[in-house]
Amino acid sequence: MNLVVFDIDGTLIQYHKKKNDLAYVRAVRETFGIKIEDDWASYIHSTDSGILSEIIEKNRGRSCTPEDVVLFKKNMNSWLDREYGKEPFECTPGAKECLNEIGNDSDWTAAIATGNWEFSGGYKLQSGGLDFKGIPFASADDGITRESILQAARAKAEKALLTRPFEKIVYVGDWIWDVKAAETLGWGFIGIASGEEEKAIREAGAKQVIPDFSRLRKLLNRI
Repeated sequence: MNLVVFDIDGTLIQYHKKKNDLAYVRAVRETFGIKIEDDWASYIHSTDSGILSEIIEKNRGRSCTPEDVVLFKKNMNSWLDREYGKEPFECTPGAKECLNEIGNDSDWTAAIATGNWEFSGGYKLQSGGLDFKGIPFASADDGITRESILQAARAKAEKALLTRPFEKIVYVGDWIWDVKAAETLGWGFIGIASGEEEKAIREAGAKQVIPDFSRLRKLLNRI
């Protein structure tokens, strides 16, 4: 059995800078009184948990506590509804069909791994009309680094299937940190990107890049 692991932002769900970033930025300011920029690439770990930990350490001189996380999530959840309740997220063309196909495939199974908190990643998928019920789901609640989240997704998929280690694992993502995480773990990688984003991940080492999910099933068997 083989495993394909999907990122959310920019992969299953089309990336929209304003929509993806505002809830987080506003929740940080409301919760901690800290004004931040939405340049996620400037953080050591580009995950919701990693970013919050770094913000607290730099601005408060202490470690992020579980109480910090609980309060922040509460405020961010409120901002998600205020910002996006009337303007749903959009899934990437072919994503729904691809997940359905893999769900019926005897050689492949799917998992989701996101740098989002579980509640915010799930919010985006549901808003975009993607049915992810029953798909192993790892998030920033499972780790600070992208690699640890991907490993959590693999472990959850193995547990769900009661299977031996997967013969092949492919990560589907859209940005440089996705390419680097797949390389670190020794996984295959397929990029979902076009334009400047495609150029960036190809320069980072991505060999297989497509604009949507229409050719994904064919590429999986080539890696």
